[in-house]
Order: sequence, then C-alpha cells, then structure tokens
Amino acid sequence: MANEDSHPETPEELREHAHATLQDCERRWNAFQKQYTRAVNAHMTRSLNYVKSVLHENSRPSDWVRDGFALWIRCYGTGKDLCEATHRLYAPPHSED
Repeated sequence: MANEDSHPETPEELREHAHATLQDCERRWNAFQKQYTRAVNAHMTRSLNYVKSVLHENSRPSDWVRDGFALWIRCYGTGKDLCEATHRLYAPPHSED
C-alpha cells in the first residue's frame, strides 16, 4: 500500500485506500449514530417527564417554572452532546480506538 504521506499511485493502491477510507467512515458513522441516539433519547425522556410532572395533580405553577428552567438549561447540554458527536464524526481523534 502507498506510504501514509504519499498519494496512492497504482489501481491496487487506489482500491486499498478507498476500502480503508470506507471502513473508517462506516466505523465513525456507527459511533455517531450511537452517540446521537443516546443524546436524543435522554432529551426526550427528560422532556416527557417534565410534561408528566406539570400534569400531575399536585404540581404547582412555581414547580412548572423552576423545573422548566432546569430542563431548558439541560437542553443546552443536549445541544453540546450533539455537537460533540458531530465533531467526532467529521474530525475524529488521530489515535486508534
């Protein structure tokens, strides 16, 4: 196979390089799907729990506001989790996993 610093020259080297690139893309995509799914699932669970708490017969408007702000702040964390997963997809660390 071609040297890491050089470009593939022969058809065989081109195919080997393409195969290696495809495997790397597939590995990163699978990791992204898992990270993204976890973040979105956690976000939806928190959101649904908030709505259930608002609808609970013992809930008070002060609880809605306090819990709503807490959920809103946590949504920032979900956005951060999604951004980090996307960044790892397109700019993975250079070390082998």
